[in-house]
Amino acid sequence: MRIRSVLLAVVVVTSPFAGDAQEGPRDFKLRADRTEQAAPGVVKASGNVTASFGNLTIRADVLEARTDGEPKRVVIVAEGNVAIERGAERFQLRRLELDTRTGRGIFELPPQ
Repeated sequence: MRIRSVLLAVVVVTSPFAGDAQEGPRDFKLRADRTEQAAPGVVKASGNVTASFGNLTIRADVLEARTDGEPKRVVIVAEGNVAIERGAERFQLRRLELDTRTGRGIFELPPQ
């Protein structure tokens, strides 16, 4: 099984997971068993997906990273066994949508 890596430049202005709000470029790193450039500005990844930027790591079965031409913005949509990690903090989710520019997102909890 081959692992591919994709590197996108991202700026995180604020994020509830970033600790102190900071401005400045950060590297968005995406690793997965399979990646594809689905459209201009859209990368889809599946199989053992790990995405990281700043001090935040997202793991999922499937992840899509979209840039819409707006500076400093990547929208992440992750689905299936989603885990968000920051240091010792860990959250389990069913689905996640996160705007890296605003730090706002939609978090769907797994069924209880």
